[in-house]
Amino acid sequence: MTKKINNKKSTATGKWSDVNIAGSIYFTVAYDNDLAKKGLVKVKVGISNTDEKAARIHAGSGTTYSGDNYDVAAVVAVDENTWIPCLTGDKLAEGGVLEMEQYLHAVFREYFNKAGGKIGDTKATPFMQCIHRKSELTGRLHQSGKEWFYLPIEMLDLITLSDSQQIEIGGDLWNTCPEVARCIRFAPAYSQVPSFAKSRQVKSRGIMKVNTQRLLPNKASNNNKLKRTPDQCKYDQYCVRQYARDYMVASV
Repeated sequence: MTKKINNKKSTATGKWSDVNIAGSIYFTVAYDNDLAKKGLVKVKVGISNTDEKAARIHAGSGTTYSGDNYDVAAVVAVDENTWIPCLTGDKLAEGGVLEMEQYLHAVFREYFNKAGGKIGDTKATPFMQCIHRKSELTGRLHQSGKEWFYLPIEMLDLITLSDSQQIEIGGDLWNTCPEVARCIRFAPAYSQVPSFAKSRQVKSRGIMKVNTQRLLPNKASNNNKLKRTPDQCKYDQYCVRQYARDYMVASV
């Protein structure tokens, strides 16, 4: 059942402070019949510093307002020190869930630019950042959360089939956006990522969840009890993985 979001303001109040940490990246789809007729769908690529269950709840909560009926298409893990390509040159950089989100957003912008898109365009085109509503003060169209994009409608199948591991690797659908396909299809299982150990779950807001943020000494926070201790961070850094963290590299 899709959910109607009625809140007019974003509830995302905090800024992401931790770099290169494990987390969840999610793909939320907003349904719009008029856009579908044009071969487009609105998709949010967002992140959470929690495990799969908590991230899925977050992804469906409407923390970035879009005003549409929507559903969560996929939620996958990203580990720390994952090799993520740079868009310029052949360089790679180690990063976590924040860096993965930034990479995919940049990929969308690159696709948009290569198709002739320009900043300030108001007509929805593939891989363009969404413009959701008019300002009550100025009457101008503006974005309501930078995580939402107009994507080719084929991306619905790409996301769902990558998540179920039924997509043909290197096929036509895959090549609609291989970067997203790789992020989902080759993502590690949550059980393979040390930061998501179930033994670290703590009850917060009615659910048991893991928070992958680092506990910083001498910095007070309401959710310090959820964050990883220095010993846990050290363990996560050096723990042997059961999978390779270079799955975003195209040659792999």
